[in-house]
Amino acid sequence: IVSGAGIGTEEEDKKKVSKILETLNIDRSKLKSHRRIKNTGRDDTGEDTRRVLDMIVVEFKDEDTKQQTLRNARNLRDTDNFKSVYINPDRTPSERALDRQLRIERNRRNAELSEGDAGGRHRYGVQSAGHHKAGKKFYWGIRSNEL
Repeated sequence: IVSGAGIGTEEEDKKKVSKILETLNIDRSKLKSHRRIKNTGRDDTGEDTRRVLDMIVVEFKDEDTKQQTLRNARNLRDTDNFKSVYINPDRTPSERALDRQLRIERNRRNAELSEGDAGGRHRYGVQSAGHHKAGKKFYWGIRSNEL
């Protein structure tokens, strides 16, 4: 999912996706398709509330290209044109909810750590004497949907 690229026509989306892939050194021939996400819903009164969202689903021909794109996505923040463009994996609503809960719990646990920069995000703990990695610094992170 590419977000933050702005809303435009299908042709403009095609150009934006091509420029983003070029910036990430991804061969455009590996692109299978792309499409704009639209919110298709109705409100409580039954009125149509469809609107175009600032998200483009990009599908690749192989998993390796997808993974390479996700890995290289952080390089976009160093460019002038794509500083506010983000690339994230396409997830179901339940997967997004799980990710959100994990991030909340990770942030809560990291906020409780006593060592490091108290005003910033770089906090860490030190393993206790009874632990097999006693004295080692650590912080809470998420790997394979686990803290």
